[in-house]
Amino acid sequence: MQYARTEAVLRATYVSLCPSTDGTSCASSTTWDTGWLVYSHPVATSKASDAYSATPASGMQILRAAAALTLVSARGVDTGVVTFGQQGKLEAVASRTSTGQPVAFVLCAMPSGQPGSGLGQNTTRLPGTRIGVSPYGGIASTKLGSTDSCLP
Repeated sequence: MQYARTEAVLRATYVSLCPSTDGTSCASSTTWDTGWLVYSHPVATSKASDAYSATPASGMQILRAAAALTLVSARGVDTGVVTFGQQGKLEAVASRTSTGQPVAFVLCAMPSGQPGSGLGQNTTRLPGTRIGVSPYGGIASTKLGSTDSCLP
C-alpha cells in the first residue's frame, strides 16, 4: 500500500492495486492472498476505478506483480480497485461499500498443515492484523482482538 501511495506522488499519476490470480490482470475479488498487481495509469485518460488493461492505448504500466501467499490469508473489504492520486490521497471509487474505513484488509496466519488460499485463523499465539487506509491516504495497522474474525 505504501509503495503504491509513494509511486502515485512521485509519478504524479494514478497508481492502483487490485487482487490478481495470474499476475497479468485484475480479479474482482476480496481475496488478496492469490496475489496482486500495482500499476500506474494516466489521470487525464482513465478513471480511478479502472482495472489494469495491457492494451498500449490504455497507457497503463505494471509496476509490481506479487505472487500468491502460502501461509497467510489476506481479505479486503471491497472488490474494487484501490487507487491513490497524485497527492497520495485515496481516490473515491463508487464500488466502495464501507464508508467508515474506505479501504481495509485483514491478514491472518493459515492453520498449520493447511498452506494455500483459504481463511486464516486469529489466535492469541498468532494474532491477525487489520490494515486500514484513510481517505487522506494514511495507512495504519492494528492487531486483531482475541475474538475478532479474519474477515474485514
